[in-house]
Amino acid sequence: EKFLAVYAPDFRKLSGTIDWENGEVFDATNPDHVAYAERDSEGLYHGMTQAASIIYDNFGEPLRATIGSCCIRILTKSLPKGVEIDALTADAMEVCRKYVVRGGYCVIMRSYTGPVWKYDINQAYAAAMREADLPCGGMLRGRGRPHPSSPAYMVRIKARNPRNKIPFYHRTLREGRIVSVFSMVEIPDTWVTGIEHKQLIAEGWEIECLECWEWSRSFKLTEYVDRLERLRVTAEGGPSGPIGTMVKSTGNNSFGKTLEHALPIDFAFAVECPDGWQSYYGDGPTPIDHVFYRIETRRPAAYLTGEAWLQGVPFTVDERVIVPRSLIAECLAEASIDPWLSEATTRVLDLCTGNGSLAVLAAMAWPDVSVTGADLSADALAVARLNVER
Repeated sequence: EKFLAVYAPDFRKLSGTIDWENGEVFDATNPDHVAYAERDSEGLYHGMTQAASIIYDNFGEPLRATIGSCCIRILTKSLPKGVEIDALTADAMEVCRKYVVRGGYCVIMRSYTGPVWKYDINQAYAAAMREADLPCGGMLRGRGRPHPSSPAYMVRIKARNPRNKIPFYHRTLREGRIVSVFSMVEIPDTWVTGIEHKQLIAEGWEIECLECWEWSRSFKLTEYVDRLERLRVTAEGGPSGPIGTMVKSTGNNSFGKTLEHALPIDFAFAVECPDGWQSYYGDGPTPIDHVFYRIETRRPAAYLTGEAWLQGVPFTVDERVIVPRSLIAECLAEASIDPWLSEATTRVLDLCTGNGSLAVLAAMAWPDVSVTGADLSADALAVARLNVER
């Protein structure tokens, strides 16, 4: 209803036609129900047409199957000139997803009576993104405290501040699970961004730095954020109009997806298959009606998703290793290598282990045998270690 009210106000839903709350169901033989469905389809058509037009007119990007995919591409096109962002390694990505990426929060410290100032939360959000030093360039993993001149980093810490009065929101490991917690006096083992680390120092926390990831360069999204804010505030209809609402959504889906990547796959919805496109099957044996796709690049899908499967087992992969494909994996699964082992066999060596997938499969096949994975590449061994832990 809100979508139609903003983007297709002349085609709002027909209210009072179907009593969904009391269990009434759609009846295709009821003319009123049919009119309800037709109005929904008509409204969605006009609403989506309006939304797509706003996106294209302001950002030169077609509206994709998901707003997130569209906004990742808009953000990528809007990066400052000369900024190149390499994909995070699998272990750095794991730290980001498990610990560093967290939502905001509000906390009530005490009751208050008096004047209240209202402010625009979207402007506060934009201000934070405008000033943040975002990482780019090469990555280095280190022990202890980050170098004072590091332009951007994330650091694993423990901290204590007996005089602290504002709870610090973070994620930590408890009883084998990553949980969100509020800490008042003592922050247990966790990862924080460089911005958070500097803020804790300014607040007087005693901090022990255990390890860190540092980037060689940083950049700001100042120009992009300012452009979005100007559009949102000055757009026809104001911040709550169709343009302002779509620009706000663009910002939210850009800033909130800085760890994401858009798969190089375009989707199209059409009556007939467009030239150069193919039918989309999804997970089923038959194609989905009126949904088509095309691939923009030939980069291996495993590098895009960060995962590859071998004999039904998922393995972490990235550009540091070759995507695992091996006949030996089938031999392990079918036990055809077993005749080569004897009761005296206690150790197995997987030479040039890469991401460690064969070593892991061997350990699963022979739980009583000690399996060693070896490789000349330290990067490959770092990925293999992730798969052993996994």
